[in-house]
Amino acid sequence: MFLKLFKNYGIVIIWASIVLILSGMPVYDLNKDRFINIPHLDKIIHFAMYYILSFLIIYSNHTNKNNNFTFKKTSTISFIISFAYGITIEIMQHYIFISRGFDILDIIANTSGILISILFYKKIFMFMDKILQKFKVTRK
Repeated sequence: MFLKLFKNYGIVIIWASIVLILSGMPVYDLNKDRFINIPHLDKIIHFAMYYILSFLIIYSNHTNKNNNFTFKKTSTISFIISFAYGITIEIMQHYIFISRGFDILDIIANTSGILISILFYKKIFMFMDKILQKFKVTRK
């Protein structure tokens, strides 16, 4: 059972683990001694991490031959899992991780990444389906 789950969602599990590790690491002042001075870099990183997480969840469900989820159901699952994971990590940052804290702006950045991921995924695969139909190729 675990191997089957890992086969279908292994990349999601690995990425979620990376997000957890990065979110639990102590943060030093990002404005100190930076080579690149990008305002709100931490929010951009939050956006990107949850964009990727949501995208991978949708992709894993979309390409899983054992389910017949619609895009709406898949994107809803992706949103709920990604959003709940982000909230859980923010709570863990407040109560468990050293030198980390709960930040509502992180949640907003996470949610923005999730929503943009869902919109982009739909556009990308609608485009891919049109191309495949043009060449009469079916996606597995």
